[in-house]
Amino acid sequence: MRRLTLLAASMAAASGAAASGMVYNSPQVTSMGGAGVSSSSLMNPALVTPNRGANRFDLTLGSTTIYLEDPNTFGNSLRKFLEDDLETYQDFDYGQLNTSAGNLSQAAGDTAQAADDFNPGAPQTLDDLRAAQENQSAATDDTQGSVGNYRGLVQRTETTFRSFSDRPVNFGLLAGLGLTMPRGDVPFAIALSNNTYGGSQLNLEESDLQDLNFVLDDLNDYLDEVEILNQRLSDLIDAAQAWSDANGFPGDGTPQEQNFNDANTAFTAQQVVVEEFDSENELFVNGQIDDDAAILAFDEDDLDSTIDILGANITELAIGSGMDFPNVYGNLSFGATAKLQYIRVFGEIIEFNEIENVDLGFIQENTEEYFTGNLDLGVAQSFEQPGLGMFSVGAVVRDVIPQTFESGDGREIEINPKVRAGISHHTQLTRVTMDLDLTENDPIGFGAKTRYFGLGGEFNAWDWARLRAGYRNNLAVDDASIITAGVGLSPWAVELDFSGWMKPNFEDEIDLLLNSGFSADLAIRF
Repeated sequence: MRRLTLLAASMAAASGAAASGMVYNSPQVTSMGGAGVSSSSLMNPALVTPNRGANRFDLTLGSTTIYLEDPNTFGNSLRKFLEDDLETYQDFDYGQLNTSAGNLSQAAGDTAQAADDFNPGAPQTLDDLRAAQENQSAATDDTQGSVGNYRGLVQRTETTFRSFSDRPVNFGLLAGLGLTMPRGDVPFAIALSNNTYGGSQLNLEESDLQDLNFVLDDLNDYLDEVEILNQRLSDLIDAAQAWSDANGFPGDGTPQEQNFNDANTAFTAQQVVVEEFDSENELFVNGQIDDDAAILAFDEDDLDSTIDILGANITELAIGSGMDFPNVYGNLSFGATAKLQYIRVFGEIIEFNEIENVDLGFIQENTEEYFTGNLDLGVAQSFEQPGLGMFSVGAVVRDVIPQTFESGDGREIEINPKVRAGISHHTQLTRVTMDLDLTENDPIGFGAKTRYFGLGGEFNAWDWARLRAGYRNNLAVDDASIITAGVGLSPWAVELDFSGWMKPNFEDEIDLLLNSGFSADLAIRF
């Protein structure tokens, strides 16, 4: 159990390939559902222009974002396996099953005795045989129920273990600082960041389920023998009834007597088979469950499945600028951000049995290094509406140049272009913004595809506090929405921003943990 529990922690803590979606290191953006293409210079380089916004100087002293994403509900599957299936499986009361099997053997023995006492000329003996049949049928039902409970539990254990295979958990740790000068002849923004994106998944080895399948085979074989015993009993009752209807008597030598004797012999032989049943895979020994064989059918200390980690750490220097083109509608802006990148790609396959001994130092040791660059492009148009505030629309293309990188063991990660569009409305007191990814973005290595829809708003309270909330949904995955909230405090030129997010319909603590995030920054703005 301990090793299986560590699986969740290792998958959550491993640094590796996160989804290659648009995730920004900004509490202002993340608190509003991740939306801001038409309202944030961080997301759209077109907004770093002379006439954009009231700020003359913006220095971000430090910004940090941490998040976990479990779009394929790995956490729920693991919890169900650990708490509902594996624990119940290992604590199963085999004594009840063995008692039921013993009662069935006893009832079958009583039936065999009633058959030996049967006399076609004595109606009471036929009644006794039928009463023995009823008792055996009741014992059979009880045994089939006990075996069925155990068989269903084994099947659920297998199904659930299989269900959290190939369900990656993604992790991100983003840190950075930046400077924006949005006014002047040459507006610019410069940012330095160090971002680690992570993902890991369990790769199932079918051999780990082999013993569970052996258990199912033995249970099915036992139930087959019980079914044969019931058929032998039915044949015996029919033969007894036919001999009685023929007004026979012991030793009359009629075909009915011979049929009864043959049926009785077949029943007795099958009764011995059930009572002394030894299954092929040694789950049953002399008609009883062998506890050790049953428990060890799923031994967490003897699994061959692996934890697969693939990752990228990106250190980036980004310089962006934009230009304004006033027009009759308002203002049209274009911008670009050039990015110089140092990328370290790493991968590791950890044997499940070694998870307790994992040293995360391999993240630093097992890397391939790349120096490269990329480019972001943006456009924005504002619409002045007297009395109604300002409307803006925008679009951005991030990572214009597609690139592929290899880990030390030859696996590839890809960084491909991503396109997002958005619209927003601004007043002195409020801001409402909405974004939509126009591309469905593949993960870097492990993870679900992403196509985010974000919606958020901000309320300017007292000019020194900004209250924010939002909603984001991954349209590429079912049930992958989050709710966001945050606050910005700026009583002077110093501004503190915080945001957090979580899955709104989480089932338990694991589900909440694996679908949550936090972002904070400290900046000087005036």
